[in-house]
Amino acid sequence: MHASAVLLIFTGSLLGADPAAMTARFDTADALKTWTFYNGAEFPGAKGRIEWNPSEGHDQPGCLALHYSFAGGGNYVQAAWNLPKENAARTVNLWLKKPGLHRITFRTVDATGQTFQKGIDYHFPGWQQLEVDLAAGWTNHWGGANDGKFRFPLRTFGVLIENTAEPPEGVLLIDDVQLNERSSTHGSQRRSSYVATDFAAASRWWPGGGQGNALRDGQWDYRFTPGHSPAISTDFSLLGQPQTLRLVLDSDGSGHALHAQIGSHFQIFHRRIGTLDKKGEQTFEVPLAEMSTWEHHSGPNDGHVRYPLRMQRFWLEPRPEGPQQGRLSLKRVEVDFTFPAEQSVLLTPDVRTRSASEGTERARSASEGTEPARSASEGPKTTSHAFSIELRNLRSTPAKGQLICEYRNLSRRLDVQAVELELPAGAVPVRKEFLYPAGENHMVEASFQWVDPDYASKPVSIGVSMPVESPGAQAGKMINPQQSEAGKMPAPLPRLEPESIMGCGLYLYRWRGNHTALENMTRLCQLAQAAGIRWTREEIQWHATEPEPGRYDFSFYDQVVEVAHAHGISVYGLLCYWSSWTKPDTQEGIDAYCRWVRQVVRHYKDRIKYWEIWNEPNIFFWTGPKELYAKLLTQAYEAVKAEDPEAVVLGCSTSGIDTAFIKMVMDKGGKFDALTIHPYRGALLDLRYIEELQNTRKLVDGRDVWITEIGFPSQLITGYSERRQASLAARVYLASTASGAVRNIAWYDFRNDGPDPFEGEQNFGLVRSDFRLKPAYRAVATVCRTLGGMKVKERIDLGPDAYAFRFSDGQRDVVAACSPESGRLLTFETDAEVRIVDGVGQPATPQRRGQQLTVTLDTGFPVFISGKPGFVFRPVDAPVRLTVDPQSVRPGNTLTVSISQPAQEWDLPHGWARPEATGDGAYVLRVPENAPPGRVDLQAIVGGDTPLRLPFTIRVASPLIRL
Repeated sequence: MHASAVLLIFTGSLLGADPAAMTARFDTADALKTWTFYNGAEFPGAKGRIEWNPSEGHDQPGCLALHYSFAGGGNYVQAAWNLPKENAARTVNLWLKKPGLHRITFRTVDATGQTFQKGIDYHFPGWQQLEVDLAAGWTNHWGGANDGKFRFPLRTFGVLIENTAEPPEGVLLIDDVQLNERSSTHGSQRRSSYVATDFAAASRWWPGGGQGNALRDGQWDYRFTPGHSPAISTDFSLLGQPQTLRLVLDSDGSGHALHAQIGSHFQIFHRRIGTLDKKGEQTFEVPLAEMSTWEHHSGPNDGHVRYPLRMQRFWLEPRPEGPQQGRLSLKRVEVDFTFPAEQSVLLTPDVRTRSASEGTERARSASEGTEPARSASEGPKTTSHAFSIELRNLRSTPAKGQLICEYRNLSRRLDVQAVELELPAGAVPVRKEFLYPAGENHMVEASFQWVDPDYASKPVSIGVSMPVESPGAQAGKMINPQQSEAGKMPAPLPRLEPESIMGCGLYLYRWRGNHTALENMTRLCQLAQAAGIRWTREEIQWHATEPEPGRYDFSFYDQVVEVAHAHGISVYGLLCYWSSWTKPDTQEGIDAYCRWVRQVVRHYKDRIKYWEIWNEPNIFFWTGPKELYAKLLTQAYEAVKAEDPEAVVLGCSTSGIDTAFIKMVMDKGGKFDALTIHPYRGALLDLRYIEELQNTRKLVDGRDVWITEIGFPSQLITGYSERRQASLAARVYLASTASGAVRNIAWYDFRNDGPDPFEGEQNFGLVRSDFRLKPAYRAVATVCRTLGGMKVKERIDLGPDAYAFRFSDGQRDVVAACSPESGRLLTFETDAEVRIVDGVGQPATPQRRGQQLTVTLDTGFPVFISGKPGFVFRPVDAPVRLTVDPQSVRPGNTLTVSISQPAQEWDLPHGWARPEATGDGAYVLRVPENAPPGRVDLQAIVGGDTPLRLPFTIRVASPLIRL
């Protein structure tokens, strides 16, 4: 961090500013002398400078210009300054104007010298106001006290532009940087309370802690047994940012201590919350706003709480001489919480597929007023998708409004419904259901939005995709994830295809100890096999296979390998972590680990040939010195080779592509045959991602590169929509294959880890935790089944906003084309017979003019064009052109859509007015006043024998972004 003093002009000129606020303005060039430029030298390659721009500014001429160039690489450039020791800043307001979609990051230093960082992706090209809360929301910290607690006063404030988008060179403008003692948007955070659970839903809680513990209708019968503590467990997210938790129960006066456990992302917190010291009703209240008062037990102990918090467990600690058993009557858990005003109504969608008989039974309840809403387009179909929505009004007053449900397949809106509802206050759930016929759509999603006179929610959506035909099944027979044949193996056994790069983290090992393990592993492998998955990454756990020194038990893992192989899926083993009886992070521990490794490889060398040594040792999964991992890797390498010289050792397994860690391991002599990486990222820039993979292969001197984890989660509020997740998954597999640098690709993970719709770690899957298929399942299946076994032949230039690659297996060629951020038309000339399918495998009918074919590239989804080897594919100009100006607008403003042919139809969200034609192919589209911020996908349809869909994406920008 480089910084210097800055000249601050004391003024209250900014709208809504504190009277005592300090504002850094750039009215003259002299103000610039105190600012410092930094090029992020720890990631070499970035260049730039700062200079005064006298002609531009937010409200009057004069601003700071931060020039950047990432043509030579690097991660970021920064403008920063030091503040006076005496300042009372609690928030920072500023105005930015940026040229592209680059991520903006704010970096601060507190009174202890601790550095904090958080960032934002936004897309408005004009002047944008942002507000940075200094007290909360930081995603990274280091140095100084290094405990994640911001200590005032603020010492340094910096603005970074990151190398995450195009163009690689440009200028970020900064103006009117204002320090405030309080938020200029005071009151944007609202407070509320709700009953998180009333213990009536027995399925949400379960008892544990030995025999004699039971939970029925809120009655907890507990019994202390040797080595166990009576407990009740659950796992669900608490709303908003919880401030206080209250457990209300009828106590037995036993004097036992009561404990609570709360989860966060990879973290566990627990504390003693009170004593059962009287009979009758007791209330136990504990703070949740500051988790430093809780004991930390897992994951990064960095003082930073990852929301949402999750309710996990209550348990009892015995009082000496207290009773060994008793009964508690559990009444409710209440939570006080805060939430942003823009999340005043929480929408939680779900979807299930029902047969006609199930729909008939539900219709019988119409006389009781519970008949589900039915789409006007529903006909006599055999199955329907039942989309449901739970609404919670978080405000303290009831609300009357409209619930809007829009149905969509991959390419267009199918139908819309709107119903009037009244929502009570206090987060009381209200549920509504809508039916839509399954039909022939490979994917259907429902998007829900709540609108009332004071508030319009962001749309939330959920999708479902149809099964694909199993390669081992009879023609036309589909795998039904709800009706698999438990425990039965397909016959004959399919051939393993270890040469394939198409893998996924099935993580069958997670069924260990479950009485339905064989049934569930079989169902999972059936779905993976049908999708074209040919590899799985399985964690072989030391503590599970060697529970005590010298005693080995591989019986469950034998079953894992057997089930995978029975479905044509090869296994590579992840060997981790420390066993409970060993000494972590010591030479003695490493020696014991390597003795275990030899036993594992000896047992499986006829079935498993690839071994990954540890998981993400560059972060908290490795607790010792980082250099010690290089030693463990080398010894493990030698242990594997001693048992099976043909085995391949996979090393490093880094979170991200941590080049510094990889170089360190190599410099320390770490031995490995192939590199494994986990290139998670916030945004996928497809061609840059390909280049990264190719450079990574060069970094390790041409050794194979395995992607053993990568994914984008689809949780509500902070995650990607399921449609977006599906497009990202398809592009990850496509781009990884196109790189030619990757030996294996594994999405994390195949199945959602749990049913919680708000927790990121539970929503990475291609299928839900109960095996229902998400849109991403069809998207990945389409890539894997289309490109499996193929090699990339060439890249085809489609211009700046799209790309294409040709693949071949010698029997056929496939051209895969994609427009990642905004859909467009693809026109090409060919003299061959070709087959075209969209991103979920649905046949696509092109518009044909002689040898010219035109097809739509839906935003973010590939299109696959298959033909004989070497078939002609020559991109040409599309017959219709569409431009949008501007592409990002405020609510209530207009934009112009120009089309070279008259539009016959418009595919617009519910409530948007049809654009007005102004002549010469121009149409004016007004964004509604209540349109929530975010990206909106729209389409114009032009006529002809085969109408053409012209997709385009706009972004509705918020007047103020808070973070």
